[in-house]
Amino acid sequence: MAVAPDAAGAVDLGAISRPVRSASYRVDVAQARCRTGDDAGAPELLLEVETDQPEWIRVQPGAAAAVREMLEAERRRNSTLRGLASRLGMDPAL
Repeated sequence: MAVAPDAAGAVDLGAISRPVRSASYRVDVAQARCRTGDDAGAPELLLEVETDQPEWIRVQPGAAAAVREMLEAERRRNSTLRGLASRLGMDPAL
């Protein structure tokens, strides 16, 4: 059962006053999506966070951990996820 990702849809991101807090929340949601098998939604959300907070996401261990988990499951060599990993300073060949 994917309770956390389902409940995340009810959160009003506009009500979160600080952009960094919103980004942090979305990284948490991406991690939950990753762990529940949402292989499309998790990287999509991380890419949105990267667009909104590019400097911030590069130093976030949670973002790197989520990307690492997805890379381990990823079998294709050329993907959007590998590009994100590279921009986060990670080895995209994981």
